Amino acid sequence: MKFIRNEKGIALVTALMLTMITLVISMLMLYMITQNISSSGAHKRYKNSLDAAVGGVDIVTMDALPYLISFAVDPNATSLIDRLNASMNLVATTGVTDACLQAKLTSKTWGAACGAASSNLNPKDTPDVSFTLQSQLSAAAVGFRVYTKIVSTTPGSTDMSGRNLETSSTTGAPPGDVGAPYLYRIEVLGEKTTNPLEKANLSVLYAY
Repeated sequence: MKFIRNEKGIALVTALMLTMITLVISMLMLYMITQNISSSGAHKRYKNSLDAAVGGVDIVTMDALPYLISFAVDPNATSLIDRLNASMNLVATTGVTDACLQAKLTSKTWGAACGAASSNLNPKDTPDVSFTLQSQLSAAAVGFRVYTKIVSTTPGSTDMSGRNLETSSTTGAPPGDVGAPYLYRIEVLGEKTTNPLEKANLSVLYAY
C-alpha cells in the first residue's frame, strides 16, 4: 500500500500531458492555417482562369462570331482567322477547317465537313478559335490560353448579314415569323499558359 500511494513523478506526468495537448492543438491550428492558405491560393488561381474564360467569351460573342457569320454567308471571303488577325491584331488559331466553321454556323448537322472531335465537349480538342490573353502591363507576364468551340447549332431565321444587331431589330425572317435566332452552344476553356492545371470551363448559350 505504501508503494501504491507513492505520488512521486505525478507533476512530470501532468506536465507531459499538458505539453502533448498543447502540441496537438498547435498542430491542428497550423494545419487549419495551411489549408486556408492553400484554399485561398487555389481560389485566386481559379478566379484568374475564370476571368480569362469570361474574357474569351466576350471576344468570341462580340467580335469573333460576326466574322464567322460573315464568312458563313460568303464562302469566298477571307477566313475567320485572317480576319481576326487583320482586324483585331489578335493572334488566333483554329483546329478546324473553314468549311467546318461554315457548317457549324449554318447547319444543325455538320456531316463530313467536321470530324467527330469537333462536337465533343472538350474545347481544347480541335477548337474553333483559340488565342492567348496577355497582360497589358508587362509583356513578360504569364498569359492565359483561351479555347472556344461550338458544339451544337440550332438554325433560326436571324439576319445573317454580319451587321451588329445589338441596337436593331431582327430582319430577314419569313412573313409571320417571330424571328427565332440562331442558337449556338459554345464550350470555353481558360488555361494558364505555364500550368494547364490552372483552368476554368464555361458553357455558353449564344443567340444571334
